Amino acid sequence: MADSMLYDEDMYVLLSPDADETFLTPDQLLQKLKEVLTAYSGSLPRDLQKFTSPEEQARYLVRTSCELETAPGERLQWYAVRLEK
Repeated sequence: MADSMLYDEDMYVLLSPDADETFLTPDQLLQKLKEVLTAYSGSLPRDLQKFTSPEEQARYLVRTSCELETAPGERLQWYAVRLEK
């Protein structure tokens, strides 16, 4: 049986077209995604349209995805990382 610690997500790396890679805690990533979704002017992907608030949309993205297209050809990407063994 796999060690449950392997699935802990203590930190994420965020890759953005307009910034260097940034390390964020899960709460910081959630906040960043909420900000992006609040300012998002395009048509949201179909799976996000069923949620009524940016909070719910951000939580769904963290659980199920690793990227969001923010403009044509530009993507915000995030990945869980382990900083120590």
